[in-house]
Amino acid sequence: MVVPADWPYPSLLSSLKKPSWRIPSNIICGASYFLSKAFLKLAVNVQQRNTDRFTNFIYDRPKGTPLITVSNHRSCIDDPIIWGMLPIRKSFIQHVRWIPGAKEILFKNSLLSYFFSHAQAIPVVRGDGVYQKAVDYCIAQLNEGGWVHVFPEGKVNLSDATMRLKWGIGRIIAEVQRTPIVLPFWHSGMDSILPERTCIPRLFKKLTVFVGDPIDFSQLLEAHRKQKSNGVLIRKQITDIIQDRFTELRSTTEELHAKWTNRT
Repeated sequence: MVVPADWPYPSLLSSLKKPSWRIPSNIICGASYFLSKAFLKLAVNVQQRNTDRFTNFIYDRPKGTPLITVSNHRSCIDDPIIWGMLPIRKSFIQHVRWIPGAKEILFKNSLLSYFFSHAQAIPVVRGDGVYQKAVDYCIAQLNEGGWVHVFPEGKVNLSDATMRLKWGIGRIIAEVQRTPIVLPFWHSGMDSILPERTCIPRLFKKLTVFVGDPIDFSQLLEAHRKQKSNGVLIRKQITDIIQDRFTELRSTTEELHAKWTNRT
C-alpha cells in the first residue's frame, strides 16, 4: 500500500479495510485496549460515574451515526488508558476511536509514524489552525459514522489552570454531514498516575471519571445554516458551549475526587 511520505494514511478511506492495513492496526489497537484494561483493573483505583454512556454511544448508537467524545487532557497516558473502562465485546475492535495527536511528538520518525497511525492517531500540526489536513480527516472519519475523541485543550494541561479550548472542535462539529453525538467527560487523578517528567506510572493511585450528558447541537447548527452564518461565529459558539460544559463537569468531578481521596 502506497502512503504519502508526509501523511501516514492512504488517500482512500476504503483502503483502511484492506488486510495490509487492518491486521497491524487491529493488533496495535487490541493490545493497547487489553493492556489499558489490565492496568486499570490491577493497578488503579477507579471511581466511575455514568460510564454506561460510553457503552451506549460507542457500541450501541445507530449505525452511521458519528460520535465525538471530548475530555480534559492531564497526562500523556489519558489515551488509551481511559478506554480500558470499556467492556469487552466481540466487536470491540470495530469500535476504536480516532484521535488527533501532535505530529512533532507522535510522528517524528518512520517507526513512530507507523505505530501511531495504526493506533488511529491523526497527525495535527500545531499552529496550522482549523483548516488543516488532520481536521479534514477527522471530519471524513465522522462522515463514515466513525468515532473521534478530541482533547479540545490542544495539549496536556500541566498547570491544571482553565485553558481556552481550541476552535478545531467547533469546525469538526459544524462540518460533519450528519449532526454528531457529542459526549463530554472529565477525569481527575490521571496526573498522579503519571506525573510530569515521569516515564513509569505510579501504582494504586485514584482516578475519577465522570461522563456528562450528550450535547445536542442540532438546533444550533440548523439555525446557523438557515441564517447562513459565517464559520467563525459557528465555531466560536460551539466551542463556548463545550467550554461551559467542561466547567460544570470539572467542578462535579473534582468534588467527587476530593471527597473520595480525603476519606483515606
